[in-house]
Amino acid sequence: MKTPRGTSLLSRAALWLLPWTVLALGLGATFLLWQANRHAAELELEVELRTRAAKIAYSIDYRLRNTIQVLRGVAALFDASGEVTRDEFRRYVEGLGVVEHYPGMQGIGFSRFIPADRLADHLASVRAEGFPDYRIRPEGERSFYTAVLFLEPFSGRNLSAFGYDMSPDPVRWAAASRARDSGEPALSGKVTLVQETQTDRQPGFLIFVPVFPNLPAADVVTRRANLFGWAYSPVRMDDMMRGVLDAVGLEGSVDAFEVSVYDGDRLTRDSLLFASEPWDPASASASGINAIQRIEPGGHPWAIQVLPRPGFAAERISRESTPFALIGGISSLLFALLVGVLVASHRRVADALRLADRANGQLRERERDLLWAQCTAQLGNWSLDVASGRVSWSEGLFRIWGLDPSRDAPSYEVHRDLMAPGEWSRLDRAVSEAVHEGKPYQIDLSIRRADGAERSLIAIGTPERDAEGHVVRLTGTVQDVTDRKRAEAALYFTQTVVDRMGDAAYWTSSEGRIRYVNAAASHMLGYGREELLGMSAMDIEPQYTRERWDTHWLDLQRAGSMRLESVHRRKDGVCIPVEISVDHFLFDGVEYACGLVRDIGERQRIQEMLREQAVRDPLTGLFNRRYLDETLPRELRYSQRNGEPLAVAMLDLDHFKVFNDRFGHDAGDAALRAIGDLLRTSLRAGDIACRYGGEEITLVLPGAGSAEAAKRLDTLRRAMTRLRLVSRERELPPISVSIGVAAVAPDETDPGRVLARADAAMYRAKRQGRNRVVISEESEGIATVRVSEKDQDRQIVADAAREHEEVPNAVRPGEAAVECVEDDAEGVEKSADDEAPKTCLG
Repeated sequence: MKTPRGTSLLSRAALWLLPWTVLALGLGATFLLWQANRHAAELELEVELRTRAAKIAYSIDYRLRNTIQVLRGVAALFDASGEVTRDEFRRYVEGLGVVEHYPGMQGIGFSRFIPADRLADHLASVRAEGFPDYRIRPEGERSFYTAVLFLEPFSGRNLSAFGYDMSPDPVRWAAASRARDSGEPALSGKVTLVQETQTDRQPGFLIFVPVFPNLPAADVVTRRANLFGWAYSPVRMDDMMRGVLDAVGLEGSVDAFEVSVYDGDRLTRDSLLFASEPWDPASASASGINAIQRIEPGGHPWAIQVLPRPGFAAERISRESTPFALIGGISSLLFALLVGVLVASHRRVADALRLADRANGQLRERERDLLWAQCTAQLGNWSLDVASGRVSWSEGLFRIWGLDPSRDAPSYEVHRDLMAPGEWSRLDRAVSEAVHEGKPYQIDLSIRRADGAERSLIAIGTPERDAEGHVVRLTGTVQDVTDRKRAEAALYFTQTVVDRMGDAAYWTSSEGRIRYVNAAASHMLGYGREELLGMSAMDIEPQYTRERWDTHWLDLQRAGSMRLESVHRRKDGVCIPVEISVDHFLFDGVEYACGLVRDIGERQRIQEMLREQAVRDPLTGLFNRRYLDETLPRELRYSQRNGEPLAVAMLDLDHFKVFNDRFGHDAGDAALRAIGDLLRTSLRAGDIACRYGGEEITLVLPGAGSAEAAKRLDTLRRAMTRLRLVSRERELPPISVSIGVAAVAPDETDPGRVLARADAAMYRAKRQGRNRVVISEESEGIATVRVSEKDQDRQIVADAAREHEEVPNAVRPGEAAVECVEDDAEGVEKSADDEAPKTCLG
């Protein structure tokens, strides 16, 4: 049956258009795949930039927190010691190893706050240290000055900062005043350090930590009134960033990426703190891909920008997407040509060609599928004819071995040259057993390809038998598992690193269930890892309830990351203080919180130990004057609020100067230590003993009226005269003490007035003959004036001349007197010790 002419023309036109249609569809599909691949490459590059920016931000924050911690230590040095000498400051900073451990930190310094009326004294004091040309710069009259007094290392560039006043500079003063008012560390804006020279100039910044010696927590007005100065550190930005980039592994990646750090939120040339390459505003818009990480160290905002270098993004995206375009375009063109050839032949062998084309199409489909599968799995197949020794390889196998697929497969013996001797012997033994014994095999092999690349393979061989059971053929596959082994090794390495971290690591879901813990977490909490994976955050954190966890999760979602201190409960029930850094992230479409947890119990213990050292007198072990100034006002308020009596006593060792002059200061120190030991073991739990200064000691006796206090103090006085004092294996004579005690009146609120009354009573005890307890009158201490220094000196000289002779108007050694001048002390009378010491300087 003939086909109508119109139908034939239409069929010819359709056949003529078919190759072009195929080409258009192939190119269109190739374009879509190319676009998708470019987009995926852009996303991958953007993720990499964000990761690098986050690493840089973390490293900067870590280094600045370490620097702030060092400065806190310097502030604590001044807080504990009051006045610190230049040599003490130098030795302290040298012990920190600033230059070796803190790259970019130009030094550790101390800037002294100097009111204008103390300027002359300050200049004279520093010049007397051996700096006759010392002056404060910039010059000019101001209401106050902030001179750089100490800066270590005190050499090189740092010498130019000596005496520099930061207050006239608005950027430096803004940070210093913020630290002063808040009592917290503060970071300055971008500055040029005074240490900079004409060579290698670079931006910098300063970190300030305020110093308030002997000042507890207070408001802004009190801080400003008691400011002593600042511990500070000048930092050169380029030097610090070299260490940061090296720490996060970017020092060698500057050919691919540019890193910039900006002061504040705006990304302008004026705010640029650091740039790994010359600043160009067009760089960020060249590829449109960049990452910005914002941090706020020391209360001051910074912006960290990471972007690819010009041309790198385009090159990388093109490198990953261009092969798709080339392969797809060439494949589309070849396929279109093939279709054209088939169409041209269609008129001659229409029926036969349709059948052949269908069969060939199916065969090509299968071959393409097989080739695609083998390429994807990095797999190749082979066969070996046992009788002839002829080997055949698939195209994938040539690719695995790095050989030209256009050439014949190498013979079995040639494999020996591509393997190490030990690997070849294993393969040869397995093949021999397969041929002679019919055993299939699967072995791991390592090869070195002709191009020098080392690859890991899995080789599988299966014997085929004839009708008589003889092995006539071996077939099998070889799979390249190099990438898989590397990925497994990388995963194992990462897991090992996380497990060996000193900090505990957790992953928790939004419901609070623990999904992952490392070995440190298991060790810190005392649970096995499997136990922890079956628990929730509420099980190990006592403060969490379901409602509080949900609130915490919402806060974390909004903030992205949080840092807090909390408490974790161990398996044995013990609660430990911890510091937690937690980040919110999505993985495979699921929300998680990743936390790093550090046990800060030891750190808190050290802080408490430092606080104890700051309020203790190192010689006697008693509290110091600072502790008295903090505690006495509190005891006064408590006494008035509860209507309880309170007494304050001043103790002064008699003739202590003579004692020191005659027996030496070591002997005096031994006497003070012995008295300190006596007071710590003799006083009640609520009593407070403080070394007021020199040989003076102040006692605060809560719950004691004047009569009870006088009686207890007289017992204490007698115990002091019985102390056995030894210095340098030599027994010393006993020492006596004069004591003045003042009972606090119900309406008395001024600690200074109470101390003045007790002090006045103590000096009256001195004048009446020493070695006695005298109770103060309420009016005493306001108009009473201490004995002048000349009178005291004359008295000491007279006592030294008489040595152990009787002192006029004083009781003899070993005797004691209690003078009561208030009505409530009538029950206390003069009394003599049961056992008098042999000699006594009092």
